[in-house]
Amino acid sequence: LFFILLSYTYSQNGFKIDNNKNKVVIPFKLIDNLIFIPINVNGTILNFLLDTGVEETILFSLEENEEIEFSNTNKIMFRGIGTNEPFEGLKSTGNNLSINGFNDINHTIYIVLNQNINISSKVGIPVNGIIGYQFFKNNYIDINYNKLKITIYNNINSISKRLNKKYQKNSISIEENKPYLITTIQMENDHNEFETKLLIDIGNSDALWLFHEKDKRIVVSNKSFDDYLGIGFSGKVYGKRCRIKKLQFNNFVFENPTVAMPDSITTRDIKMVE
Repeated sequence: LFFILLSYTYSQNGFKIDNNKNKVVIPFKLIDNLIFIPINVNGTILNFLLDTGVEETILFSLEENEEIEFSNTNKIMFRGIGTNEPFEGLKSTGNNLSINGFNDINHTIYIVLNQNINISSKVGIPVNGIIGYQFFKNNYIDINYNKLKITIYNNINSISKRLNKKYQKNSISIEENKPYLITTIQMENDHNEFETKLLIDIGNSDALWLFHEKDKRIVVSNKSFDDYLGIGFSGKVYGKRCRIKKLQFNNFVFENPTVAMPDSITTRDIKMVE
């Protein structure tokens, strides 16, 4: 069982629970360590990847028979992880999103017009987009990977005793609307340990990504090999795969975890937090 409880800064805008209910339960599909949930967007049910590693809601794939009306649209340029150049898209405001009584009546969606971005074939189900911070920011979110359900709470009081009894707290920081965790890592063939800040990204099916081009302490192992790591909004992502000696936070220690290290070309436009 892997349990995550994320508490974000309260806001008057965004998703809210209907009729002052104490909680909402949302079942999800788990494929390749990724969470997929159906969301009603302006009257049409679409499948979204739930991802703590993104701030905005992004729509990048629609079936030919799916018709959705978007209001208040204007053109923008996208740039993300990958090897390609920026590309054109749309920004739409005032959209209505809902799932099992969890609603946002004024949601902003970024629409990717490049139809080459499609992860449906990789996971075996239709995937229309990604939703992240906007889903999490107003409520306490309990993600239970064992029971394949997400429970959204209005307040923490109803489950505080259970959390204190069964789970271990770990401090995180919310920076640029994304959650970060301080960990200790040790590279292979190195006796020294050092602290590093990692993004908690449930939208990445790999266990761990490290950016060796951004930090000289992160060294690629001699036993590494070149590999295709996935696809970003700006194209395919390549890099190295290897192992490090240890990853640790609090009392959790992971020995010899597998690590992906994207190359410098695909990560050139990534802005790192300090």
